[in-house]
Amino acid sequence: MVAEAYRLSIMILFGCGLLVFVSLMFLTAPYGRHGRPGWGLSLREKRGWQIMESPAVIVIAACLLVGWDRGLFPSLVSAMFLLFWEIHYVYRTVIFTSLMREGQKQFPILLVLFALIFNVLNGFVNGYHLFLDHA
Repeated sequence: MVAEAYRLSIMILFGCGLLVFVSLMFLTAPYGRHGRPGWGLSLREKRGWQIMESPAVIVIAACLLVGWDRGLFPSLVSAMFLLFWEIHYVYRTVIFTSLMREGQKQFPILLVLFALIFNVLNGFVNGYHLFLDHA
């Protein structure tokens, strides 16, 4: 069941990656200095970043905990990858957003949702491979 979710997640990530690659040749993502109206409801930029990046911190750690619950203990290499992953995403979620100037920039909720889905899938795919695949 979990292995099937892993395979499906991989296919979704590759499919969406191709779609995004092609579409960004014709569109400019509407956030930051390229922000513009017409993309629906939006959040303050800082809040949007926090929401969309937080699953990356949580999902991979949840895979580690599920693995522990099944008696699977990470190798030193897997633990190092987790450490680097968490440093990177805690920085993006907490430190980077706390250093952002509070301005009037908005972040479209649609893009927050897309990034949130990507970070859930990305965290799961990496967490599965590091902590659950050797079950």
